Amino acid sequence: MSILGNRVRRIEDPALLSGRGTFLDDITDPLLQGALRVAYVRSYFAHGELLDVDTSEAESMPGVVGVFTASDVDLVMPRPGGSRSPAAMARPWLASGRVRFVGEPVALIVAETAAQAADAAEMVMVDIDPLPAVVGIDAGFADEVLLFPEAGTNRNSLMDDGWAEWAGGEPADDTDPFFEGCDVVVRRRIENHRVAGVSIEGRGSAAAFSGGRLHQWISSQNVHGARSAIRAAQGLEADQVRVVAPDVGGGFGPKINPSPEDVLVGWVARRLGRPAIWVETRTENLTAQSQGRGHSHEVAIGGTRGGRILALELDIRADAGAYPLLGAFLPHFTRLMASGVYDIARVRSRAEATVTNTVPTEAYRGAGRPEATATIERAVDLFAVECGLVPVEVRRANLIPAFRKPHHTAAGATYDCGDFAKALDAAVSAADYEGLRAEQDARRRNGSARVLGIGVSAYVEITGAGVTSEWGKVSVAPDETVPGGVSVEVLTGSSPHGQGLHTALAMIASERLGVPLEAV
Repeated sequence: MSILGNRVRRIEDPALLSGRGTFLDDITDPLLQGALRVAYVRSYFAHGELLDVDTSEAESMPGVVGVFTASDVDLVMPRPGGSRSPAAMARPWLASGRVRFVGEPVALIVAETAAQAADAAEMVMVDIDPLPAVVGIDAGFADEVLLFPEAGTNRNSLMDDGWAEWAGGEPADDTDPFFEGCDVVVRRRIENHRVAGVSIEGRGSAAAFSGGRLHQWISSQNVHGARSAIRAAQGLEADQVRVVAPDVGGGFGPKINPSPEDVLVGWVARRLGRPAIWVETRTENLTAQSQGRGHSHEVAIGGTRGGRILALELDIRADAGAYPLLGAFLPHFTRLMASGVYDIARVRSRAEATVTNTVPTEAYRGAGRPEATATIERAVDLFAVECGLVPVEVRRANLIPAFRKPHHTAAGATYDCGDFAKALDAAVSAADYEGLRAEQDARRRNGSARVLGIGVSAYVEITGAGVTSEWGKVSVAPDETVPGGVSVEVLTGSSPHGQGLHTALAMIASERLGVPLEAV
């Protein structure tokens, strides 16, 4: 019997549960001996002109080795994220000229101990002249208050290919030829609110510059991407930067890309010639870590009165937060997955992001794709209600037929294989959907004060975006101490951060090599 699909004991848990894990603040590498501690001074206003940052008192505090502001940092400025974002919207390493969200780093303190750094940070006097805060997608697109006056707008990251017929960005009415043949067209605004990924371990970095090479440890979901970003910021060659992810206490998306606070730790190590460590507090984590989602969708779904969906139209407006980062790009994935598991002949979409005086948005658990599912599934429900049909039956009638060769959707995605009807039928059976519907009807007839709602959702996701190859190595050696008499070592460029990767890869190796799980 195959080990795949069967329950096994996770192999990474014993070390983590017994306290033998090595997280960022546990690292004892000799390169980090005598490491300095980094603390950040943060904006207490959502929006304002940064008039002055007085560091004189902080510089004289016990144990302080250095106090730095934006003018001291000579890292390479990153380009703004998204698509077609104005260059003026690039995020500085430390706030300069203006602050744009509560918690934005304004200065950094370097001291011998974490307590000394925290005490000195309290003594930095930050003078901010408040400006009206732009909060919410509608306020951002109104352009009444500009976060970047030099850009002339808060709008950024326009993705409108394939919808050029929209005049001035306004959706067409129901007489549009796009909805030809549709007896029913339902329109609705659907909100996908902001969320925050709060992992057990917050963000953090440790760095040392030795022998002409930057060594950086980072609580990261993506060590290769982190190395690329750090290398680019530092202006170093690839072989001059080594990035290590120790045990990572959860990620959920916000740890995919290194934050400015992470990058600056490496800069401090090079600047001062001593290793440095930053471990964020929970208050910092809740205040300044990137968030996810933040979408407002205008959706229109059209089809026949009998329940056949013919056309889907989606207008996405995204809240990028104070600076367009990955969150400004993620609507691309939302557009790609707009039609979900359904065989819809006509799909068109557009997307645009705006900056607001809130924490920047980046990835969060699925990143752009769950937002698409939330909208298409809600739209199918609305369509079914308008047609007077059962939601599950409308879904079943519109699913992409089973396929084993790549299927190309009208939204632009390619699915490798699928049998969505089989999956839906299995879920409906397991939930006793018909029984639930009967109970729902009975409660309505009896006037019960406790009503019953039934939610149905079908989900498919395109994964591995941008990944074209991966390095790996498997070594097999005789070992009489393990079952089967051989031990297998698997090396991979992927790293775990709470999702059971060690167990999953060991199961695959066990299955393909025919060795017990314990041997891997």
